[in-house]
Amino acid sequence: MQIAAVLAAALLAAARARADGDPASDVLPGADVFLPYPAPHKDVAAALEQLVASANTGGNRLKVAVVASRIDLGAIPSLYGKPTLYARYLGLELRTLYSGVLLIVMPAGFGVYDGGRSTALQQGALKGLASAADANGLTRAAASAVQRLVAAHVLRYTDVLAPIVVALDEHARRGGTAKLEYAVDDDSGKAAVTVRVVGGTTFHLPLQAVNPSGLYSVRWRVPATAPAKVRYCVSARDARGNMSKPVCASISIAR
Repeated sequence: MQIAAVLAAALLAAARARADGDPASDVLPGADVFLPYPAPHKDVAAALEQLVASANTGGNRLKVAVVASRIDLGAIPSLYGKPTLYARYLGLELRTLYSGVLLIVMPAGFGVYDGGRSTALQQGALKGLASAADANGLTRAAASAVQRLVAAHVLRYTDVLAPIVVALDEHARRGGTAKLEYAVDDDSGKAAVTVRVVGGTTFHLPLQAVNPSGLYSVRWRVPATAPAKVRYCVSARDARGNMSKPVCASISIAR
């Protein structure tokens, strides 16, 4: 159901407790590249996205925001022309979900944030790299920056963040089937999920790709003797072993 998916995505956004003042903070939780408006040419954008996807392998982690004008900063245009300050601002907005390297590309240059850690190595790798003034040029400059960061081996990442989950209240009938819906998000893009009906069945879903904009479900056969209300709880674990706290919701059961 599309409405439920939108609700779940909104609840995940609330769970992240982001300041939400700029467009990139809406895009980057579920993507690794934020592109400016108007957008660069499709081929230029695709080249950057492919480079970032390739960079995010083998224990590396990187997200990129290309900012071509004040429009791309939404409610904080004062940070335009200040890539280092904006990198810190956006990094702090994303910190509940992402703590790897964040690269900002503006006409004024490059900014890097790495979860509060020193960025001297990343900044050193970008030294002397030219930026650009338009969306296409900036996106190409971002691609060059990604290549330099990969070559310098400065994108290593240790996952310390637990997944975020949301469970939705459901309705069912005794003797019927309840569709238990939930949303899950993790900075690694993968999670194993456990759905436990209190006093009933437990479902274990293996480690697999998760989409913060998606809605997932398991189906539970409702006993004929089930009470009028039952609770179910959802928890998730990432590949590193970081475990979320269980989040519970209610199943209202009619005859």
